Amino acid sequence: MENNIFICVLCGIHKDGKTSRMNQEMIKTAWIHKNNGSGKNEQRTILQGGFKNPKGETEAMSAYCFAKTRYPFSELSFVLEKKSFRTHNNALEGLDIISKRFPKIGVISLVGHPIHMARVALCYEIANRLFHDNRYTIIKFPSKEIYDPLVYRQEYWVDDQIFAAREKKVMILYRFLLFRPWARLGFWVLKNIWPSHKQ
Repeated sequence: MENNIFICVLCGIHKDGKTSRMNQEMIKTAWIHKNNGSGKNEQRTILQGGFKNPKGETEAMSAYCFAKTRYPFSELSFVLEKKSFRTHNNALEGLDIISKRFPKIGVISLVGHPIHMARVALCYEIANRLFHDNRYTIIKFPSKEIYDPLVYRQEYWVDDQIFAAREKKVMILYRFLLFRPWARLGFWVLKNIWPSHKQ
């Protein structure tokens, strides 16, 4: 598994900078799977999330602060991707980091919110095919869902029914825009209608 990398596609940060319970669960899920319980594997894990709280702290930054305290053996194994907070940009930025910094990687293990995982996988798989010649094998590890009422400005993450209904509508748009014949154009459209930076 030395050619494997984990990516936690994060969801949420508290107003005071603490990472969401869901993000904590994602880090735990990645840690368990990549270490098989040993706590000694220094495989890289990308913490991905650029949504900011009022202090300018990102999801990736807050998740890292939690991870290095909770999992001290892994402090040097984390890479922060703080630019993107849209799913299509998560995929583009994540694959760009891997291709440039970790050329020997062949397997990507995605860890994410169980409801959001379908969209995460769709974006990564299509970006992998379009821009990286299907170089990577992509594995999905949906994390356990954890209710958290304190997520800043992303309340839909914590209500299953609202989130599932919203995700169903968004997936219709994503599947249409990323349909094979015009997927490259679809990524361009998504990047422009839903850019990474709005703060």
